Amino acid sequence: MRIIVLVKQVPRDFNVSLNRDFTVNREAAQRITNPADVSALAIAAGIKKRYGGVIACITMGPASAAECLREAATAGADELYHLCDSAFAGSDTLMTALYLGTAIRVTGGADLILCGRHAIDGETGQVGPEVSVMLNMSCITHITDITDIRSDTLICNRFTGYETQLFSVKMPAVATVYDFFVAPILPSIATMRKAASLPIKVLTAKDLDLSSVTGRGNSPTKVERVYIKERVRRNAAMLVPEEGIKKIADILTAGIKKQ
Repeated sequence: MRIIVLVKQVPRDFNVSLNRDFTVNREAAQRITNPADVSALAIAAGIKKRYGGVIACITMGPASAAECLREAATAGADELYHLCDSAFAGSDTLMTALYLGTAIRVTGGADLILCGRHAIDGETGQVGPEVSVMLNMSCITHITDITDIRSDTLICNRFTGYETQLFSVKMPAVATVYDFFVAPILPSIATMRKAASLPIKVLTAKDLDLSSVTGRGNSPTKVERVYIKERVRRNAAMLVPEEGIKKIADILTAGIKKQ
């Protein structure tokens, strides 16, 4: 079984600077691996331990994004691929999915593709499903674990926000992983040594045969303006339960009388 895990390096917090084209200055920001992608890595490692197979991790981003691939190697990744090219800069979710989907084909395809349900810097949740369309694969979102793999069928739990549902999905498939449910893999000395020596294959637009398809020029999503939302301050009062009900009732009654 060949498992692809898509990982993304994101800013640790939102105190970041922007480039002139309104993209995040990722080189200047403090960086971490997207938390939901860490959960996806842990699920992949569990599948590998139970059923065998190979885990390949792919990321797209500037030179610093290689850091999250090293982290992926400590979690059990066997192959590391870094999409790094100025042509990829400015990509929206559609172009990102195009580059990632093409990279998956170029690097050998996959039986299962795992990624986080969202990235904390964009919060779109679009890339995973878009990759499934690019590759004509089944797709299931917001999974919390994979309970079994039977021949070409994936059995997994999916969290809707208020309940967990049991699903079966035909493989090959793309599954986006819900964060908070899966504990990250703690590295051992052996995996850390392996991670330090595992080669990272850098892929450019030319390697993907997409030299003429630039992220900034071909992305249909355009950011026209960025602004800081002003916090609206309102008067508030702390009320103890005994006094609170009557006080709230008086305020509501006064408001109704004014109308």
